[in-house]
This record gives sequence, C-alpha cells and structure tokens, in this order.
Amino acid sequence: LVTGVQTCALPIYWKNEAYLGITCGLVFREEEAFIHIQRAYKQLEDPPQSLILAYISAGNGVDHFLTEKEVEELSEKALKKGVTYEVALRMASMRDKQKEYWEEAALEAENQGKYTPIIVPDILKDTVKK
Repeated sequence: LVTGVQTCALPIYWKNEAYLGITCGLVFREEEAFIHIQRAYKQLEDPPQSLILAYISAGNGVDHFLTEKEVEELSEKALKKGVTYEVALRMASMRDKQKEYWEEAALEAENQGKYTPIIVPDILKDTVKK
C-alpha cells in the first residue's frame, strides 16, 4: 500500500471510495487514485460502466497499474453495457484499424446525448446535476 493511505477494516461504500479515487487523480496522486478506484471496483460483482472506465483511466496512466490485456478486457466489459461517448472514445484509442468507426460512434453518441453517468456519492447526490 501507499504510505499515508489509510485503510479500513469495514467495507466502504463503493461510490465514496470511487469518488475519493477520482479526486486523488485530479490532484495527480495516481497511485492513491488507482488504489481507491480498484477497491471500489472489487466491491461490486457487476460494476457500472462509469466505474469500469474510471478503473481503466486510473490504471492506464503513466505508471500502468493495469496490463494491456486487463485494459482490453475491461474495455470490452464497459462496451457490453452500451455504447456511450466515453466508451466509443476508449475503443477508438485502442483500435487503430477501427479508429475511424469508433470516432464516428463517439460523435453519434455525443449528438444523441449518450454519456456514461458520473459517479456521485449519495451525500452529494442533491448537489450534482446529472
């Protein structure tokens, strides 16, 4: 574990853990971001698309906490939940031969307003517009 990262023996609600990880990523604390998002991901049998994409993003950074194979598998898992703007961009970044197709799919999803819902802890649900 990262020095300074506190752990808790009690299960932590996944949205809070994911939000903490996303916040760590915003201030360039990549390893902590990955640890928190991974912890949230592992709490769920069927994680939502937004958490899968956050996990990929946290693990696919400079330090590459995830292997290329894991990123591919996670991307496919996100795709099975539906084509959204964010998923199409993820697929375009991975698939050179199909890049144009996925870029068009991203544009279409954007035009249709198909976005992956953001992760919002319950305590903040009334403050964030979806």
